[in-house]
Amino acid sequence: MKYYFALILFFISSTFIAQTLEEQKMFLNTISNHNENGIIPYVTKRYDYDLAINLKHSSLRLSRKNIREIIKKNKKMSFNFIYFSQIDSLTFIELKQDSVFNYLQEIRIKDSKARHYLQEQNDLTTLRKLDKKLFHYVYSFGAPIYYNSNQSCLIQSAEYCGDCGITKISIFNKINNRWELIKFEITGEF
Repeated sequence: MKYYFALILFFISSTFIAQTLEEQKMFLNTISNHNENGIIPYVTKRYDYDLAINLKHSSLRLSRKNIREIIKKNKKMSFNFIYFSQIDSLTFIELKQDSVFNYLQEIRIKDSKARHYLQEQNDLTTLRKLDKKLFHYVYSFGAPIYYNSNQSCLIQSAEYCGDCGITKISIFNKINNRWELIKFEITGEF
């Protein structure tokens, strides 16, 4: 009897972990600018904006039924925390909302010092490599909202780059038992 109970627990936990990995891959697919150093900083606080207005006036071509289902599920959601484990050798760093600016500022100061040093050394090759990594982003994700008999998923996200940022809605469909990004729309800039 103990073995059956342990087997059931193992099956449930492995199913949960697999789903979490799939969700994490969906989150990664919503990011358009991976940081080249393999570090992805993110904030867990949900970026709050009016989803209903964005869906009704979007070019995502969702049916009215899908829009109602998404809005209804979004209102019921209380799970805002998203945890990332290491996927594909990427490192995830959780930041608090109020420390995003400080985090980006520290990177800029460090890059500025490195840039100044490379200019003094006249090392143009390394300077060009540094310039390719000029922009750094911090990401924020809402929890995924499944709809259309759980065959489609919507994810709200935001990308911060210090002085500016964008909000985005991404739609995924389950195709051949894998989640694939179908379309996305930038819903705002700040």
